Amino acid sequence: MEARGALELLAEHQRKILGIMEGAEQILLHGSASDSYSMSQKRWELLRAMTSYQYYKHAEVLDPMIARGMPDQIKAAKELKARCIKLGDEFRAYVARWTQSGVCDWATYKPEALNLIKMIRLHMAREARAMAMLMGESSYARPMALAV
Repeated sequence: MEARGALELLAEHQRKILGIMEGAEQILLHGSASDSYSMSQKRWELLRAMTSYQYYKHAEVLDPMIARGMPDQIKAAKELKARCIKLGDEFRAYVARWTQSGVCDWATYKPEALNLIKMIRLHMAREARAMAMLMGESSYARPMALAV
């Protein structure tokens, strides 16, 4: 796949994730414990979107780069993939923890969820820049996660 097309698809995945997080953030900032069901729906929606994004990045961009790239590209792609897997594992653990316990303690849940949203946004912004540079699209180096 050509770099520009791959980056457009990455941006599309990011926009979807950012939209879900924006909705969750609004519930967190303006809601209460009575909104725990809505937050549960957002968690699962976000998990599906992030899993789809991760699969796309790995299968269509990073794995081919690792298999066929130049040594510096291989190294960068492996690092990006490792960070992606780490964030994915952290998010799945977060979903499992709050699904199992339920959101009974809004005072604990709210700051943790807001912090996670901030962490994912930052990760995606850095990742977008790194992916664009990896694919030789320096004009695309503006982080998609911050451009939306």
